[in-house]
Order: sequence, then C-alpha cells, then structure tokens
Amino acid sequence: LEKLAAAPDANVLVVEGEKTVDAAEALLPDWVVVTWPGGAKRAGRKDTDWTPLRARRVWVWPDADDVGKSAALTVAEILEGLR
Repeated sequence: LEKLAAAPDANVLVVEGEKTVDAAEALLPDWVVVTWPGGAKRAGRKDTDWTPLRARRVWVWPDADDVGKSAALTVAEILEGLR
C-alpha cells in the first residue's frame, strides 16, 4: 500500500510471487509491482483487498504455466469487477 500511495500515477503490474515482484521492480523501476498472498491457487481468495488498484492502470502478468495463467485470469476478472 505504501508503494501505491507514493506513486499514485504509476502503472501497476500484478505478478505471482515475491521473487517475481523483486525481479520486476529491478526491470521496471517506475512501476509499482504487487502480488497477492498464498500463491497461484489462492489468487481469488476473498481476504485479498484489491480495491487500492481501482482506477489505476494495471497489467497482470502470468507465470508461464497453466496454473499461473489461470491465476492471472482470476485476478484480471476481480480487477475488472472494480471498475
């Protein structure tokens, strides 16, 4: 949340996992990179608050496997519902 507040106009990238956040931050220093807790199979859990991403420019980047793609689609659907 601190990163989002500090960069209100930055693009946001949603990725799977903390290691991927770290790698993406190194490659995209002007973006805010976030993930959700619990890994791919928990992408749609109800206790993750996605509302801080409402009205932001958000990209969802899946891991390159079926589970990762499914998680990315789940997150994208959740974010679409915030519009």
